[in-house]
Amino acid sequence: MRRCIVDLPDRFKAYEQVWDQRMPRRLPVIIRLDGNSFSDLTDKIGCSKPFDHGFMSAMVDSASGVLAYTGGLLAYTCSDEISIVMRNDNTVDTEPFLGNRVQKLASLCAARATYEFGKWYDGGIFDCRVFIVPDIQEAANYLIWRQLDCWGNAVTSQAFWGLAAKYGKKTAMKMLHGRGTNERQEICFQELGINCNDMETRWKRGVVVKRVNYEASVREVVPAGRIAELEGKPGFDPDKVVVRSKMEADMNIPRFDGDETERKWLMDVLGG
Repeated sequence: MRRCIVDLPDRFKAYEQVWDQRMPRRLPVIIRLDGNSFSDLTDKIGCSKPFDHGFMSAMVDSASGVLAYTGGLLAYTCSDEISIVMRNDNTVDTEPFLGNRVQKLASLCAARATYEFGKWYDGGIFDCRVFIVPDIQEAANYLIWRQLDCWGNAVTSQAFWGLAAKYGKKTAMKMLHGRGTNERQEICFQELGINCNDMETRWKRGVVVKRVNYEASVREVVPAGRIAELEGKPGFDPDKVVVRSKMEADMNIPRFDGDETERKWLMDVLGG
């Protein structure tokens, strides 16, 4: 019995290691986060329909927090979803975040998104999936897919809530059942007088958060109390210029499947 107890750590670590899957290195990594049961949550916290500025601000802040945590290239958010694109082939020495360990990535990124969202609203939790794609072009194609889905959802939301206000929810559901995005867009125009192309870009295309480098003096980025402690020490210069980074949200992004200029915008952000 004693020997069996001594063996327990190795036994159970072996069980864990079987499922501690690691994705191949030096390939783009996609982290996709979804709000769990957020349709119920938005009702509970009283979000405006079809679109709510406070909810979007919470999602952008959540995306910014996860992007800063992972060191990814960009975060894309629309509705209750966040996608992070990461690369680990920047240099020959670049190591993948968390060793590309699937369970670590999924659990910690979901936790970080939940934490950031909780600064705005209680009760929101995220699920997460992670995977690799063959190259950066396929990462761009992934974002095209998510943006097209964003457009379809935006049209559906605009149509449903507009029709619900006019005819009631049951009638709105019947009018939209089995209709594609183009048909729903036409219903918006004919029944509600709304041209979905005129919706704000943030609603119809989503938002991209990216890392932006900037220069600042040590005095500007170090707390005043710390500056006072360091002043007078050999080599310390509070006016020395250093490079820092911050997360910046772009609310007016182009169509990812658009013309050559729009596609270039996306590939430049991805470093392709």
